[in-house]
Amino acid sequence: MRNRILELAGSLFAKYGFKNVKMDDLAKELGISKRTLYEIFESKEKLFYSIVEKELERIESLMLEVMSKIENENDDLIPHLNQLWEINIETTKIFTREFVVDMRKHVPEAWKLFEKFRSDLLQANFYKIAESGIRNGVFKPDLKLDIVYLMHTNLFNNILNPETIASLPYSLKEVMETINMVLFTGVFTDYA
Repeated sequence: MRNRILELAGSLFAKYGFKNVKMDDLAKELGISKRTLYEIFESKEKLFYSIVEKELERIESLMLEVMSKIENENDDLIPHLNQLWEINIETTKIFTREFVVDMRKHVPEAWKLFEKFRSDLLQANFYKIAESGIRNGVFKPDLKLDIVYLMHTNLFNNILNPETIASLPYSLKEVMETINMVLFTGVFTDYA
């Protein structure tokens, strides 16, 4: 039952936003009483936090699986980078622009968890990916990794925040795709 609630509530929060999802409506759609819902999750904020927590655990599991392949010196890096990218894209199904804005505004504890996860995971994996990329000849060997890491994290931290996301007319997926495209391929065409 807990997983059914998390799944349905996650899709509703992502689609309609925190304020527009009512516990009464959620209970009705699940075919359970409001009391039963509150026995499992004592508040809408706790439910929202649990959705974030569960999704971050799922993402971490998927990423760790790919990272173990990246650390293998004999594996081709590009397919694994594509897998990581697909995981990022998949996360935008739950972590929509509205969901991220609502998380920071209405459930700050979930926002802190999200931010810590994002910074810890990015930092832990960035250097492993970069070193593998250099070792496999995919990345330039003379990269100043500390600078590239700062560029990457600053881009994400300064653009992927609720205020900026809310001000842009793009989906979170479109924003992430643009950041990675510019960071990894630049803005020039082949004719420049």
